[in-house]
Amino acid sequence: MKLRSKFFLVLVIFSLLPLGGVVWIERREIARLEAEISAAVRRQMLALWRQILRLSTEDSAAIIQMSKRSFEFALAALAREAETVLGEEPPARVEVFFASDFDDPFHRPPESQWRPTTAEESDSAEGRGYWVSHRRPAVLLAPGLSAESVREEIDRLTGLQEAFRELAQRLGPLLHAAFAVTESGVQIVYPGRGGFPAGYDPLGRPGVLDATGEPRWIGPVVEAGSRRALLTVLQRVSPAGAGPETVLGLEVLLSEVLRSEALATLWRSASVSSFLAEAVPAADGRGEGLLVFARREGDGRGTHWDELPAPETLQEADPEALRRLAEAIRERRSGLLEMNFRGEPCLWAHAPVHGGLAFLVAVPLAVVAQLPERAAAAIEAFTREEIWIVSAAAVGAVLVAVAAAWIGAQRFARPMAALAEAAAALSRGRFDVRVDLRTGDERDRVIEAFNAMVPKLEEHLRMRDGLLLASEVQQKLLPHRTPAWPGLEVAGVSLSCDETGGDYYDFFEDASGTPCVAVADVSGHGIPAALLMATARATLRMRALAAGGGAAMLGDVNRRLAEDFGESGAFMTMFFVSVDAERRILRWVRAGHTPALLFDPFSGRFRELRGVGVPLGVDPRAVFVEESAGPLPAGSLLFIGTDGIWETAGPGGEFFGPLRLREVIARHGRAPVQALVQAVVRELEGFSAGKRFADDVTMVALRLL
Repeated sequence: MKLRSKFFLVLVIFSLLPLGGVVWIERREIARLEAEISAAVRRQMLALWRQILRLSTEDSAAIIQMSKRSFEFALAALAREAETVLGEEPPARVEVFFASDFDDPFHRPPESQWRPTTAEESDSAEGRGYWVSHRRPAVLLAPGLSAESVREEIDRLTGLQEAFRELAQRLGPLLHAAFAVTESGVQIVYPGRGGFPAGYDPLGRPGVLDATGEPRWIGPVVEAGSRRALLTVLQRVSPAGAGPETVLGLEVLLSEVLRSEALATLWRSASVSSFLAEAVPAADGRGEGLLVFARREGDGRGTHWDELPAPETLQEADPEALRRLAEAIRERRSGLLEMNFRGEPCLWAHAPVHGGLAFLVAVPLAVVAQLPERAAAAIEAFTREEIWIVSAAAVGAVLVAVAAAWIGAQRFARPMAALAEAAAALSRGRFDVRVDLRTGDERDRVIEAFNAMVPKLEEHLRMRDGLLLASEVQQKLLPHRTPAWPGLEVAGVSLSCDETGGDYYDFFEDASGTPCVAVADVSGHGIPAALLMATARATLRMRALAAGGGAAMLGDVNRRLAEDFGESGAFMTMFFVSVDAERRILRWVRAGHTPALLFDPFSGRFRELRGVGVPLGVDPRAVFVEESAGPLPAGSLLFIGTDGIWETAGPGGEFFGPLRLREVIARHGRAPVQALVQAVVRELEGFSAGKRFADDVTMVALRLL
């Protein structure tokens, strides 16, 4: 029998006698209380529920209006930023993508993703979606404009992309797009995308020419490209200096506003239908109608809003009621009225949202009529239950609880004390301790779990000691001192993200005495990666004692690793370079590794050292090619690293990236290579805000003197 069942039986036995008398006395009053409460509920519930329906509808409209105000605040902040950015000198020219580039598979940004026009469409058929980039904006020009004639305006607008990106991160899925349009017809939109219709004119957007220095809302409008219902808020800014007068805009997804959690929880009944609509003349020209932009049919969940590809007109048989509803919406009044919906009498609640837009809720009158009876019955049942509970608790709860707790504590404490003693012995290093008790309830599972945990804990401690030993051995395999090669200056470092990492670098000489450097990255982490690294290091050093260039060396190493580790799926990328210091010539072999960087500190130019070759250990028949460069200028700097450098993430999830690495190398390009390596490590630690690296970080810097 379970523990809670035992406690329940004890409580029942000690409660029956005192509760018997109390229940008999209290039940005489139940009938009178039920009659009074039920009569009061039936009189007031109908009026109260009508008021609740109206207030809830107004609350729903208010939630939508709060979302609008948050966008107005965001647009005001963006306007202040734009006045500063657009009034300054144009930033350094960056690569620009036009909206037409996104529609061209050969010119669109490589990170572009396909966005279907609706949630249900996932194919990339023409006309049903568009390509979008969350890293870059898109530029559009009014008909007749050329990119060269407005290049300065384009450069100024690109200075807003960081502000757009931060705004999109704060507003999340509510924001469809942010854009800016200059008075000459240049537009930048973020996220960048294609799918704009032919002949699109930025100045022809609704409300752009009429925008003022205060936020102004336009819509809702169903966008032709995305087939999404949008609200747009616009504001004009006039930058100081030479900056062009510009209209800023934020496009808000109407469906995302309606799906907000605060709004969705207000209506969860399967009988309730909700709408976001605007009063318009009827389609036949007679009477009034409602133009519906979004609707939620009752589904019992309250969050299923249908996003309409085009507004629908809602017309009912009662023209007078529809006229009164349309008049109230136009006058921005909230209220209640009765009107048929799909042939069934309903109670309608309405509240203004924006302009002529209103939030409406329709509830069948049959449901409304049932609510007072249901509420009265629920209150009657609740009253009976509460009277019984209070009566029972007032007489016997204290005595029963004390007695039951005392009895239970005595029986519960004995196995717990045994577990405590065993845990104390375990903390002193006794791994042979076990608890030999049976209680017949859930405590047996706790005892069994403790007895099973002890040998596992002992095994985990042994494994930890093994990891520490493996880490110590691995660190000893890395170079402990920098070789003093004539004509060369070299430095390196390797930082593991685990106790045992998978990155590796080495300095050695081949059979001819030529200085050699190897940097490698093993797939995975932990002990398997460390074993593969140790094997590769030993094999490469042994092979270097024989004749042959770098391609032959890596070919032999690859065959050995493929034989030993091929079936495990493990592999290693490597960048191998040998240096003719006297003639300043580099010869390298790239085995699937990230290209090395060759930097001229005097010209400030970078060159990527690429090459052909697959990772080691994948294909035993792979052929590697040795590339060369030189003679090179004195002072040339070679930097080899692993992907843990540019994949280091900051607090916001942004990667360090190759561009930041190049900036660090350029700043310290003339410093000693050891100082350069230390500078890169400091930059990585500062960028990650002191957090532990997610991947191994290894780098080698080599300068030709």
